[in-house]
Amino acid sequence: MPVRSAAGAVIGLIGVAAIASPSLVLQETTSLLAYACLMGASAAWALSIVYVRSHCFTASAFTLAPWQMLVSTVLLLPIAIAAEGPPPAIGMTGAMSLAFVGPVSTGFAYWAVVEAGRHFRASTMSMALLATPSLGLLISAMTLGERVDALLIAGVVMVAFGIWLATVMGARSASAPRLRAQSERQPLRP
Repeated sequence: MPVRSAAGAVIGLIGVAAIASPSLVLQETTSLLAYACLMGASAAWALSIVYVRSHCFTASAFTLAPWQMLVSTVLLLPIAIAAEGPPPAIGMTGAMSLAFVGPVSTGFAYWAVVEAGRHFRASTMSMALLATPSLGLLISAMTLGERVDALLIAGVVMVAFGIWLATVMGARSASAPRLRAQSERQPLRP
C-alpha cells in the first residue's frame, strides 16, 4: 500500500472517530456496542471486497443478490424475533417501505458495490465506503434538521480528505513506478 493511501486511510478513520466521538465520550453501553458492531461489519466488508476481487464468478451479483437476501432472512429472522419479540403489525406505509428497502435499496446497493469492487482496487473501494457516515450525516441534517457542529464538520472534512488522499493521490503514487518501469523497458527510437 502506498504511503499516501495509508495516510489517507488513517486520516479517514480519524474523521470517522471524530464523527462518532460524542457518543464515545458519553460511554453509553448501547452506543459502544453499536460502534463495535459497525467495526465488525466494516471488517466483514473489507474481507468481502478482497474476496470479490479475487473470485471468479459464474453468476452475476445481480442474480445472486435475491438468494443472499433470502438466506440472510431465514438465518436472521429467528434471531431478531428471539431478541426483539414478534414483529408488530405494519400498515400499508410500512409494507411499502419494506418493499423498497429490501429489493431496491439493499439488493441494488449490494449489487452496485460488488460490481464496483470487481473493477476498482480494494483500497479505493474501502475508502469510498468511508463516505457513508458523512453522507448520512449530511442527509439527516438537511432532511431532519439535526444539529451540525464543528466536530462533525471536521470529521466530514477529514473523511473527504482521507478519501481523496488514498484514492486520487494514492493511485498516482502507485502508478508512477509502473510507468517509469514501462518507459525504461521500451527501446528508444530515433
